[in-house]
Amino acid sequence: MIRILFLLTCCLLTITAKSQGLVNFKLTESKIIFPAFVSGMMPDSTAALSGDTFVYKVPGQWFLEQPVLLGQNSTPALSTPYETLNELVIAFAGKNSDKIISLYSPAERSQIRDVIKGTQGGELLDYYAGAKNVVLMGAIKYRNGFMLYSKDDLYGVHENYITIKNGKYYITPLNDGNAAINWNIGLYLKHQPKPLNELPTFSFPDSLSTGDSIKIESAVPEKYWIHAFYSTPREMIPYRIEDNGPQDLNPELGKIKF
Repeated sequence: MIRILFLLTCCLLTITAKSQGLVNFKLTESKIIFPAFVSGMMPDSTAALSGDTFVYKVPGQWFLEQPVLLGQNSTPALSTPYETLNELVIAFAGKNSDKIISLYSPAERSQIRDVIKGTQGGELLDYYAGAKNVVLMGAIKYRNGFMLYSKDDLYGVHENYITIKNGKYYITPLNDGNAAINWNIGLYLKHQPKPLNELPTFSFPDSLSTGDSIKIESAVPEKYWIHAFYSTPREMIPYRIEDNGPQDLNPELGKIKF
């Protein structure tokens, strides 16, 4: 008999600061913890493995309880990565191609100019101008600069790599932007899973015919996900359902049926 645990996925992230408006840039040592069984999680040798969780320890600053709204006021000094990202949001919202180019590091501006001023530049500007309610979620020290994570209501989570030159911070293209640590943090910020709650253990028959049907219903906190996986870490069954999501047969918040 295969035994499967249905659990509400958990990720923990130490929050070092709250904010209102554009805030001071200050990274402190922070701990980021991801369950090893989260769907889409990338293996990462730079993270410590503790039981069934990956643990990152990196200098960071997080605004998860109260994200920082970007694009509201101009701060052209570019004296912090947050000011630079704020300027980028303003520039894209206004489809200001010259300002966008100026916010990139000097060595990459000609390349960015070819893209922004190219034949598809108008479509690109239209696309990014469609972002709604862009907020800053946090930042970490990464390589020779800083990785900032932002999010908007339409396109989701964004990674923004920023470096410093002559006392000013500039957007910088990064070839390894999808490295495991960036991918995993982005996955956390996309779903922001809540603390782990264990549901009852269900037993399934060893085999099912194509005509068999099993329906399971469970009460859960609103907006929680259910992940199905074997109790052994990393041996996950690829099944995931969100409260009131497209696969949830019960439209009532706080109850999942599948």
